[in-house]
Amino acid sequence: MPSNPKSKSPANDLAAILPQRLSEALIRERIIPRFVDSYVVEHGRHSLQVHAVLYRDLQNLLQREALLTVTAARWKLSPGECTRKTIAKPNR
Repeated sequence: MPSNPKSKSPANDLAAILPQRLSEALIRERIIPRFVDSYVVEHGRHSLQVHAVLYRDLQNLLQREALLTVTAARWKLSPGECTRKTIAKPNR
């Protein structure tokens, strides 16, 4: 059964694509691993890199935090799009 082309709006597509692109950019640019490596060197926390599983967990945690920070910054730029009224009364 083919999907209805009217059911997908450009805003919904963008809402799905944007987090994916942000996550891919964080991985591609190696922002989080570079941050962790520089933190280890600057603060002498070499034990963070010794355990591979803990090191990956730390990087994954920081990547999620980075995505949340970008999302919060986006909301701060356009607070009018997400108001209490629109959250409290969903469209029926």
